[in-house]
Amino acid sequence: MNIYNKIINTWDNPGFKKYFTNTSWMFAGQMMAMFSLLVNILIARYLGPTNFGSLSYIFAFVSIFFFISHLGLNDIIIRDLVKYPEKIKKILSTSFFLLFCAGLVAFIVTNITSFFINGFNLISILIVLYSTIFLWSPSSVIVLFFQSKLESKQNAIIQVISTSISFLLKMYFVFSDRGIIWLTAAFAIEYAIISVLCFWRYRKIRQDLININSFDKDFAKTLLRSSYPLLLSSAFLYLILKIDQVFIKNALNEMSLGLYAAAKRISELWYFVPLIISASLFPAIINAKEIDHNIYKNRLKKIILFMTFISISIAICITISSYWLIPLIFGKEYIEAIPLTQIVSWSSVGYALTVISIKYLTSENRLKEIAIYMGIAAIIDILLILILFKYNNMIGVAYASAISCLIMPLLVFLFRKTKL
Repeated sequence: MNIYNKIINTWDNPGFKKYFTNTSWMFAGQMMAMFSLLVNILIARYLGPTNFGSLSYIFAFVSIFFFISHLGLNDIIIRDLVKYPEKIKKILSTSFFLLFCAGLVAFIVTNITSFFINGFNLISILIVLYSTIFLWSPSSVIVLFFQSKLESKQNAIIQVISTSISFLLKMYFVFSDRGIIWLTAAFAIEYAIISVLCFWRYRKIRQDLININSFDKDFAKTLLRSSYPLLLSSAFLYLILKIDQVFIKNALNEMSLGLYAAAKRISELWYFVPLIISASLFPAIINAKEIDHNIYKNRLKKIILFMTFISISIAICITISSYWLIPLIFGKEYIEAIPLTQIVSWSSVGYALTVISIKYLTSENRLKEIAIYMGIAAIIDILLILILFKYNNMIGVAYASAISCLIMPLLVFLFRKTKL
């Protein structure tokens, strides 16, 4: 009876209902990502390991430069929107135009680097096509605004519609045998659809919050000064997550990368769970820190324990099921990806704890430490890849990926200032 009453009292708490509803909407939207798994399965089967490896290389290469397009501002924007609601126009307008410029720079830098490394060939041309996703970076300001206001219902609507349209488009290209060029275009178009829908929802609900007249040059400088540690940490994070695929393609071949990418797709499918939980509850953590330090510590501890439990459970399930899961969904061509999947799946534990660690340090305003810890983790990751690859090729790279994801949260735990 006591447990029952505790559950009822918790549910009746307005604050709990608010955050639970917000998180539920975020999950509802991201559950559409299950369609992405189906798409990736069909695309992997359709292209085969070699062409699927080429497509994965394009995605991995472009992703390494993703940090430029958002300038590390995401958490800063949410934090400021929560703390300074009276400055909402200035925050949104300034952030919007900063990200517009950042997206353009990311597009240019990505393609200059690509032509230097890959030369002028089909891969570099497809990288140009896919890197157009950076030009839609400003729309993320609208997504962050809805998150800060706990209006994730709006983001869920955008996610459901965009994923549905994208799913149908990709399926059309697969079944009409359009090949890797049109499939790359479909993935790029998906970002355009999301952006258009973001502006549609924004115009329908909030019509006067973003305009050029509210841009503040001094505030822009303040944002950039605050975010540069997060910018560096994002660069290191994307490097940790994607450098293994770029390395395998250049050290081995596209077919090897196709097998490795199939293993990564299975584990990365669940990466949205820590992202949603942390994004939804980050405003609650900030508010708790402002109100009561004990409540702040309690919420932080619960989130860490919950994320650890969820990520370990997912890793165990994938490890056990991979023997029949990989041949079933990807086909016999990908059977060599089974041991890779069993190892790479444990990266989800380190990734979940890394996401929470970044949120924790952001709430503590220890932004420089994020960059330092992520930099150390990136260096260790690259060294492990180079060392372990010599002993066991892709298996060694998989181990390096799983281990390196744990470095950041381990360092945060060792040097934490808040006793949990």
